[in-house]
Amino acid sequence: MSRWKTLLGVEQLGERTVPSATAVGGTTGATTGTTPTISATVQADLTQLRTDTQQLQTDLVALAPTLQADRQAIQTAIQNARANNTDVIAARQKLQTDATAAQATTAADVTALRAATDAATRQAALDKLKADIASTTKTLRADAAAVHTAIEADAGVVAARAKLASDSGSITADRALIQADLAKLRADIQAGAGTGTTTGSGTGTGTTTTTVSAGAA
Repeated sequence: MSRWKTLLGVEQLGERTVPSATAVGGTTGATTGTTPTISATVQADLTQLRTDTQQLQTDLVALAPTLQADRQAIQTAIQNARANNTDVIAARQKLQTDATAAQATTAADVTALRAATDAATRQAALDKLKADIASTTKTLRADAAAVHTAIEADAGVVAARAKLASDSGSITADRALIQADLAKLRADIQAGAGTGTTTGSGTGTGTTTTTVSAGAA
């Protein structure tokens, strides 16, 4: 009696995933059966995926110092925008003013709620507290979004982000290739390109494991 099962797993590679195809089988006693094999099409897919993931790893290592410097430049540009950009300063001031007002409003509502002496007054105070919390939360979220927008519009921040995007272009391209490789591999497996068999017979007890991995870059 023989039993075979083909598994498609996924190995983690940094921020991306790399699939591996594994054939696992076990035999006991006298057997005559079939052994799953991986087709030439899927083998080619895995080879291409391995090549592209290795290229990604190479580019990540080579560009690591540059990209780290670019990210630091973005943080520096954001700090400069917060300190010197008038639009950012105004947006942050509005956020601070509205936050202070919101705190005072809700504090007054809580005081009124605690001072309520009957059910109707207490319910009215509670309703006002809930309404004020909802209103101030909406205002503060809008203020925070305005701060973010002002920072991202700052010329220094725009330039720093553009440099990062430019310097990481090859990595972006590598990841796009890997996604295309994964899509082709899945399509070929689903189309049945990954199923093939070899036949054989034998006597004994054991377990056979064959693994084809895309590799870890």
